[in-house]
Amino acid sequence: DRLDFGVDLVHAAAMLFNSQQTLLTHFTSSRTVIDDAVASYSYPANNNAGTATGAALDFAINNILQVSNGYRGNGALVFVITDGQSQETSTFVADAAARLHAISGVEVVSVGVTDAVDVNELNTISTSPENVFLASSFEALITIENEILLRACNGSTSSTTTTTPQVVSTTTTPFVSTFDGVEQCVGISSSVTGVACNCDTETVNCHTCSFVDGAVVPSTCSICESSKYLLNGECLTSCPLGYLPNGSGSFNRYCEAPTTTTGNTNLDVCVGRTTTNTAEACLCGADCRTCNWSPVDGAGSCTQCKNSQYLYFGLCLSACPDGYVPNGSGSFNRFCSAA
Repeated sequence: DRLDFGVDLVHAAAMLFNSQQTLLTHFTSSRTVIDDAVASYSYPANNNAGTATGAALDFAINNILQVSNGYRGNGALVFVITDGQSQETSTFVADAAARLHAISGVEVVSVGVTDAVDVNELNTISTSPENVFLASSFEALITIENEILLRACNGSTSSTTTTTPQVVSTTTTPFVSTFDGVEQCVGISSSVTGVACNCDTETVNCHTCSFVDGAVVPSTCSICESSKYLLNGECLTSCPLGYLPNGSGSFNRYCEAPTTTTGNTNLDVCVGRTTTNTAEACLCGADCRTCNWSPVDGAGSCTQCKNSQYLYFGLCLSACPDGYVPNGSGSFNRFCSAA
């Protein structure tokens, strides 16, 4: 409802796909035609019909992005919305995506819905890392309406004409929309120069991290994948005691330190099994000898480890992560410091 359809304004086309492809409508300048085509489609009772994304991209090329079917030839913004990984080989999908990208002025936005999507595949389909979006469910797509509208209005094409680019929908919180001027590695390519990269080589289970002088920077993760939780640039299986887990799905989970707004105002220190101020019974997490303590939330971040573990931003680790060096010896008070 927020795009201006008209003869000299926005034109749109739409299709659906699973293992087969269904054309809803060729390019039209009528919003009503689009709405009616979507509303009249009857979804099959058996929804386990597979996902053939590469074939869908080729279908769009051969049946929608053709002048004979209403395509004006001045570029198009193609939205590919999928809720699963393609059943085709990655090479087949990549080849189809390359054919789509080769059409002059075409820009592709890929939107993955639910945890079943393949992020690498979404990056292959899109024409830019900034064009990859995620949503936890189809209902959640409404929450990024403004982001999608921004792509439709500003992303568009390499065409030099003034005609409004066309929109193809075969279509989330974006992974990253801005990086404050710092280049990032997003998925498998950098955000500015587009060179190949992979945060996972330095920080396991990291999707987005800093990218400086052609290399990813260790322990600078800003978005984790594979249902891991972000804390201090690292991706953890679970949040340590004293931190609250936030998020759901495969991406963008993080650990949050409790705030005093929860009534956590009388902080103490737990040493061994007794607090230093009130002498009440307490117990820090595994491998932690001394930790922050709250009568409301219990054990917080660790301040001294035991069992020959290394202290790293409130955590006790068996080894320091890349970019940090181990300090200390013996069973207690080992810690990691920046290299």
